[in-house]
Amino acid sequence: MTEKKGKKIKLTKEQLNSLSAAFLPVIREFYESERGKKMWEEHLKKIGKKADTAAV
Repeated sequence: MTEKKGKKIKLTKEQLNSLSAAFLPVIREFYESERGKKMWEEHLKKIGKKADTAAV
């Protein structure tokens, strides 16, 4: 079985910081939504942790 390997992209620290800054608000918005909360709770159940003790 052969696996396709993707191209590796090298980013500078500044590029990585900019990319992170662009994604963070969208990720935060998702996890504050009802769907995001539900998915997070399902994930915690899967790994065996309680929602009230897990850091969000």
